[in-house]
Amino acid sequence: MPVRIRWISKDYFGILLMFFGAIGLIQTVLIIIAQFFLIIASYYVVILIPFGAIITLTYGAIIIYESILQVQRRKQLKTQYRKSRAQKSVIIKILYFPIVFPIMITAAIFISFFIIAYSISITFLDVRIAFIISEIVGCIVVLLAANAIEIYYGKVRRY
Repeated sequence: MPVRIRWISKDYFGILLMFFGAIGLIQTVLIIIAQFFLIIASYYVVILIPFGAIITLTYGAIIIYESILQVQRRKQLKTQYRKSRAQKSVIIKILYFPIVFPIMITAAIFISFFIIAYSISITFLDVRIAFIISEIVGCIVVLLAANAIEIYYGKVRRY
């Protein structure tokens, strides 16, 4: 049975806000780059499109988070009677913390496909339209990757 989290409950609402804030910070950096370096002067393009991307990327990070929790739950059920192993380093503990890992995956996939889509579409289109298309392509690829992680890594089957 898949792990289902009620994100509006008091226990997980803080985690939801952490995801929203981290993805919002990434989009804020992207807005600053778009305003000053890519010279996109339209406020509608620079504010409204990334706000939709924040919601989409947060949803993708939530899907990845639930998949990671599913795998951790399975491992805990299998290995609950084993002896404990040696301590891991602090960097590995931070990187494999369940909140950091989905944000890193989401950010890496989004930024890489955003750059690829922007570099391809800037050769044919206007700067604003290229920015919009690359945001949408990055978000779609993140959602597809989150779905693939949920199916193949987390082995979650939703009915």
